[in-house]
Amino acid sequence: MSDSEVIKALQRIVFDDVLQSNKIRFADNGNDYSFAQKIDDGLIKGKEGDVVVNLVTPEHPNYGSEAILHSRNMGGTELMAVLPGKERLLDQIRSQLKTDLYIRQNSGSEDETLNAILAIRAKQNGSRRQEITRLAEEQLRLAVLVVNGHTLSVGEGDPKTRFSKAYQELIRSAFPKLKMVHGAFNETTVAAVVRDQDDLLDGLAVQLSEAEQEVLVEVERSKNQAERLSAEALVRKFEGRPYGWSNWATLTFIARLYRLGKLELREKELLSSVEVIEALTNSRKLGGVSVRKQEVYDTSTVNALKRFHQELFNTQSIGTDARSTCEAFRMAMAEEAQDLREIAAQSANYPFLAAVKPWAEQAEAMAKKDDGYLLNQLNTFKDSWLDAEEDLITPLKQFLNGNQKTVYDEVRAFELRYGDEFADLPAEQVRPLRMLLESDKPYAGGLIPQANSAMAELQKQLGERLAAAKAKALQEISEQEARLKATADFQKLETSKQEQVLAATAAAKADVEAASQPGRALLRVSRYRNDEVPKQLQRMAALAAPADTSTAAPIKVVAASALKVNCPLSQITNNQELQQWLEALRASAQAELDQGHRISL
Repeated sequence: MSDSEVIKALQRIVFDDVLQSNKIRFADNGNDYSFAQKIDDGLIKGKEGDVVVNLVTPEHPNYGSEAILHSRNMGGTELMAVLPGKERLLDQIRSQLKTDLYIRQNSGSEDETLNAILAIRAKQNGSRRQEITRLAEEQLRLAVLVVNGHTLSVGEGDPKTRFSKAYQELIRSAFPKLKMVHGAFNETTVAAVVRDQDDLLDGLAVQLSEAEQEVLVEVERSKNQAERLSAEALVRKFEGRPYGWSNWATLTFIARLYRLGKLELREKELLSSVEVIEALTNSRKLGGVSVRKQEVYDTSTVNALKRFHQELFNTQSIGTDARSTCEAFRMAMAEEAQDLREIAAQSANYPFLAAVKPWAEQAEAMAKKDDGYLLNQLNTFKDSWLDAEEDLITPLKQFLNGNQKTVYDEVRAFELRYGDEFADLPAEQVRPLRMLLESDKPYAGGLIPQANSAMAELQKQLGERLAAAKAKALQEISEQEARLKATADFQKLETSKQEQVLAATAAAKADVEAASQPGRALLRVSRYRNDEVPKQLQRMAALAAPADTSTAAPIKVVAASALKVNCPLSQITNNQELQQWLEALRASAQAELDQGHRISL
């Protein structure tokens, strides 16, 4: 039976069956620490790390030489458990393993006597295995426990209790800087310190804890050596000796140093407070989060950015130091970018709003600038932003949020509805409307009040023109109606048939009454005269015709305005030309009559 198999069996009995633990729970902070398992200095399970539990058996080459064993134990990272020399545990394990091997090798034989003997041996070996576990437990009750060359006073008793006490000393010895950390840490504490304002009140100097100073020193060291330092690397650094800090403790210290303006955190861009919380509480992101020492800025530089914040956004910065002042500015710029994007999105209806699109893009870029740019390069962008805010952005916002937009919409709707009438209206009164709607800055130069006044006057004139157009149109329709009623064919008709003929007249009158524009009233009477009156005459003739003429072709009526006069003249300038035109008109009318058609006047 090989020694390695015996050692592995001892490892399982001691660590799995008796001690039943693969991690050390440190009572002071509730954190778990992994540990490597050794027997007689040989690594059996785990990896060479910060904490080791080394089981020393009587087969160790230096067993019995307390001075040598204790000197080898110096360093504080190993708990050495020296087993008693009596009742040699390894011999018992070898015997049990040999018997187990013999049973396995001879099982399956057809010899019933042999099988019966093997069954007895197997039962005895099972009992022996239990006895070995009991013996191991007894030896662990008595084992000498040593940390950093000093024998621990943990008394005799339950092995789990003894080793638990010893583990506490081992952790304290392996991680002497663990005492810098006080309290419990988790995901909630990371978020809490980032959001905490108490540390920043009145800009008072804040005393850093020992642990926070250690983190800051490590960041400074990496900066001096031009090394990239990630949040993940810091966590690994302080998990190891001589610290032993939990990952949440380290991340909380990073978060607070960020909040105090001592560190800056980046991925591709500088992270905001919300992004810092998200990044530090997501283990998959830690490797991509760079940690750098925050540059120190003088008070005058920070105050200059605060003043610009006030001037640009008309609200006081909530920042109290360089970090929080820059973050407040970036947040305000992000909100401004969103506002400007929403304004630019309305350019389909208001084309002049497209002017803010470049500023929306600039605001979005500014919201991603780091502290150094905002504070050191302020003079390179301050004036252009203040000019844009005064000349473009604020006027546009006032336009959209005030009465100017209402008036503009009314003018645009008025032009859309009555634009066809503008040619008949005074040009000097139409011009303010045209200027407003064609301007790329309709909110400036008094264009809106001028257009509003002009629109009011035009509405008055259009009202007067509409009334006159309606009166004229209704008079013409009434005259035409009177002529229809005076015809012999109309008077022959029964009342119901007369009403059929006059239905088109009533409809024309109703349309004229409902007309909202002068031109529409005149167009309606023109359509009635040229299209509907001839149809009325045709209808009237058909209704008045004798019953025995039902098979005859229907009478066609042509409007006088529709006659095709074959005359080369473009105008009439004398009596001779008048006679020429009348002859041509007479010939055209006679041609219609020759076809049996009638002509409406």
